[in-house]
Amino acid sequence: MKICPFCTQELPDTAMMCKRCKNALPTRGVSTSSKSTKTQAVEKVEASSGPPSEPYPEVAGFPPLPLPPAQSRAGTLRPGMSKGKVASVVVSIAGVLGFLGWMATRAPETGRDDPRVAQVKAGLARIQEVTTNPTLCTSPVDVVEAWQRIQQVKPADSEYAAARTAATQLEGCRQKVFAQMKTDSVSLRERERPRGVEQAQARWAEMGINVSVSVSGAKQDEVRVLSPNMSPALVERLTDHLSVRTGTVMEILDKAFFQTIVFTNGKREWRYPLPNREITPVGDTTILDRMGLGKPFVLN
Repeated sequence: MKICPFCTQELPDTAMMCKRCKNALPTRGVSTSSKSTKTQAVEKVEASSGPPSEPYPEVAGFPPLPLPPAQSRAGTLRPGMSKGKVASVVVSIAGVLGFLGWMATRAPETGRDDPRVAQVKAGLARIQEVTTNPTLCTSPVDVVEAWQRIQQVKPADSEYAAARTAATQLEGCRQKVFAQMKTDSVSLRERERPRGVEQAQARWAEMGINVSVSVSGAKQDEVRVLSPNMSPALVERLTDHLSVRTGTVMEILDKAFFQTIVFTNGKREWRYPLPNREITPVGDTTILDRMGLGKPFVLN
């Protein structure tokens, strides 16, 4: 018997070709006594770590053995996978990840799905509607609503130039609202002033002071207080030392939108200005300021 040097199959001494691996056998026969030598050579190579990078060492009487096929176990290449193919796959994966990262950074810049940008677009449409409708253009609520929406625009937005133009158009409506509210305030003043005079005169009567109170001035914004005994000391008493704190006569006349109060004895006058209020005050601000209409509409 002899052994096939390619697959270690035992074969008859007369065999010319291995019936297992179909390789031609060397003309020089090999007896079974040589099997232990062959087996030792194979085991020595297979005991090394990983597949060999060089052919198996030649054994006397045997041709060199070919390298084993690539293994599929972890840490080695799969069948049919060369180092070039592996590198190609790695480059492809890196390219896909890079593209996804680029898309992630581009998405916030476009802002197409950003609620803020949606509000700006809605504001531009609303301004177009308000500025072309005379009724809406003089409505404080509609003007303020449109202004608040486009105030969210940022210089980097593609809508910024359109928003600045729209703000200029909306400013015309703000000025109309301002003028209308001033007209309304004049009407309010005309109603409040007579009542203010009555309240002031009643307060002085309670203090036991007889004075004559009337309204004068080109705009009817002046109060004249007449008494034959008028003097600086009496003025101090009538005005609680010129105080405009809550509950004083000066505060009552101030709320009635008078601009000046004049004390006189018929021969001499003492004039004192009151705060100039363009609009009915609300706390420390006016109605227009509170509504967001107190300043011109300008985008920075």
